[in-house]
Amino acid sequence: MAESFDAPATLAIDGRDTGWPGLRAGSFAARARGLLWGRHSRAGAILALQPCAAVHTFGMRRPLDVVFTDREGRVTRVCAPLRPCRIALAPGAATARAGSAGEAPAGIADLRGTRAGDRLEAREP
Repeated sequence: MAESFDAPATLAIDGRDTGWPGLRAGSFAARARGLLWGRHSRAGAILALQPCAAVHTFGMRRPLDVVFTDREGRVTRVCAPLRPCRIALAPGAATARAGSAGEAPAGIADLRGTRAGDRLEAREP
């Protein structure tokens, strides 16, 4: 199966457009790969993985910022940075309450001011 990424968007935090570029993994292969080889991380983009209740960094050379959201787009956990060879779980992962996860290069979540309780939404350009 070919890797697929949906059209780019920008991320809004609590209704405020941040200009933070975002992509959505549009296939199983794209979700499985994530930012593994840094292919989409150069621009500081966040890669949305949906559905997703856990992220691992096995095979990664650099840390990632991981932002978990519930089904309504509310941030439930920010793991920043998540170092290589680690696993992060969304709150409620065992009960399938998690909605999605966003992967970004380390430091980006703090730079954008992303915190638990924020509401994230993608805006088409």
